Amino acid sequence: YFLSAFTVDKAWMGRKRLQTGGFILVGLLFFLTGGIMPILKEPQNTGAFVFLYCLATFFYQFGPNATTFLIPAEVYATPVRARCHGLSAMAGKVGALVGEQGIAQML
Repeated sequence: YFLSAFTVDKAWMGRKRLQTGGFILVGLLFFLTGGIMPILKEPQNTGAFVFLYCLATFFYQFGPNATTFLIPAEVYATPVRARCHGLSAMAGKVGALVGEQGIAQML
């Protein structure tokens, strides 16, 4: 989170690139972890699992977690900022619920 605070305003980074890059890296790390999970379950590979988990957590905090609060605060006008930020948060939670229930129904 602190590293993103120092890089988000750099000309080469920006909010959109920070968020997109964070989501892509976290997604790749989750796919990698899921793909090699039978190997990671072995007791001698606990360190590799912890390393991949910490790396995914770092990139989640570095990208999406930081920009989730920055972007709505800058996009919405001051008189409606709190209401629209709350509606954005609600939409994200509803999307997560619908996605989770949709996957549950498909499986």
